[in-house]
Amino acid sequence: TAPDNDDELAARVRALVRIADVRWDQIAGLDDTKSQIRSLFAIALAEKPTGVMVEARPNILLYGPPGTGKTLIAAAASRGLDATFYSIKAGDLLSKYFGESPRLVESLYVEANRSSPSVVFLDEMEALTPNRDSPGGVSGPEARILSQFLAELDGLDSKSNGSMVITIAATNKPWLLDDAVLSRFPRTIYISLPNDEARRELFRL
Repeated sequence: TAPDNDDELAARVRALVRIADVRWDQIAGLDDTKSQIRSLFAIALAEKPTGVMVEARPNILLYGPPGTGKTLIAAAASRGLDATFYSIKAGDLLSKYFGESPRLVESLYVEANRSSPSVVFLDEMEALTPNRDSPGGVSGPEARILSQFLAELDGLDSKSNGSMVITIAATNKPWLLDDAVLSRFPRTIYISLPNDEARRELFRL
């Protein structure tokens, strides 16, 4: 049955917290990607000089072929920040009950703000935020989920209470994402197939 109250939704969200036990040096190759992400987080966490405006929530979209390490990168980023790691697949937030999915999305970010610093990793992002301009369009439930995600990715709660919640999304098909969602990710990074050197490192690891 559908949850009757916010406490049940929050409990479901807390069950999605994972132990991020991956270090940067356990990821083969992708040196430029790892450097970019560490730099983004360092800037976001640094104390800002008076009058200097810097994007406080460096949301990142990772895209590329499946199996190239996108989930590992998110886990290593979370461990590097000593952050709570929420690992989310599309099925975790899509519900058959009317109105429940947007409430789950909202509850996810409420809990992430409470447990700040947090990293929210959203796998299969194209299934959660389909493009409204696609030939088939989006249904009413999909539109409500999309609207909720847009509100959460703006990070208004984080800005008001000073918490640090970073969203790292992953997709194999970035062209299926809604344009408004893409605009909420100031940094998009292509995760390529490993080259020869990275393949040797994979075998060594």
